[in-house]
Amino acid sequence: MCRTQAFHDEVGEGDCNDNVATMDEEEGHGPWTAVARQRTHDRLKATMGISVQVPCDRLCPTPGRLEYVQWVTELLSLPTSPTIYQQQPKYQVVDMGVSASCIYPIMGCKCAGWTRVLGSDIDPSSLAIAHMNLKANNMVSQVHLVQVCDGER
Repeated sequence: MCRTQAFHDEVGEGDCNDNVATMDEEEGHGPWTAVARQRTHDRLKATMGISVQVPCDRLCPTPGRLEYVQWVTELLSLPTSPTIYQQQPKYQVVDMGVSASCIYPIMGCKCAGWTRVLGSDIDPSSLAIAHMNLKANNMVSQVHLVQVCDGER
């Protein structure tokens, strides 16, 4: 079960952004502190049962992500004309720029019942981490990840 308000209350507005550290490329540290990454990981796990790795040089998921997933799910439930599709589309949702956390597909599958998601990214290291996050949440069969070239965006 996903507890939207519990996650929002625990994380608070801008919590990850409040913990932004200076990029120090010599030491390999990214824009998110270890504390912010761990706090986000722990809260996603406690409030939604989601386990994600949040690399130090990637974006930290924020509370508004679940509200967006719920909005997309509402759009998917709107009636469509029977003549639009001759057959059911291969994917329900496409996430362009899935990033390393793969948070939208994971939240959508876990909290909104998405079963056929396509996620793409141009960064192979982000896709590798996204795949690990899908495995950690037993969602590899629900989310298909593809790498696209920068010019294919």
